[in-house]
Amino acid sequence: MQNRKITVRSRAILFVSLVLPCLVCAEESVDESVDNRGSELVAAFVNDMTTLQGRFEQSLVDAEGEVLERTSGTLQIQRPGRFRWSYTEPYAQELVADGLNIWSYDVDLAQVTVKPQEEALANTPALLLGGAEDAMQQFDNEGSYDEAGTTWVRLRPKNTDSGFLRVELGFRDDSMYRM
Repeated sequence: MQNRKITVRSRAILFVSLVLPCLVCAEESVDESVDNRGSELVAAFVNDMTTLQGRFEQSLVDAEGEVLERTSGTLQIQRPGRFRWSYTEPYAQELVADGLNIWSYDVDLAQVTVKPQEEALANTPALLLGGAEDAMQQFDNEGSYDEAGTTWVRLRPKNTDSGFLRVELGFRDDSMYRM
């Protein structure tokens, strides 16, 4: 039987890495002409966005590009630091952050796990969604490029032990719609 228990930190990394419809990005060349625009979009998103809600689909992909798991659900974010991620497929799970802790409820197991929020989200892309004041200090902006009406901004974590190599934020009409 496959072990389906994932720690809150791992789930947060997985969620944020693939939160909105996942795009497997080829190495695109960064276009310096859109760098300033990309930086402005990220700054506005990180500093100005206070609430966000939507549906998500995510895929856990191995190094060869094979999909290992698909999940879906809804999310609600209220900055700073409060969110609810509700996984509905393939099994129900709730992640709720109250600004101090992350509460993870596994419906099938009828079990709740609580971890300090700062510890669970440290060095993950969740900082960008959660509105941490120092979020951008933990990433290097590697530039931006345009593709099919989307401005993509590529960020690399400064901490190489963070569990991911980069995060790309896709903006359309001044709003982030893919990550």
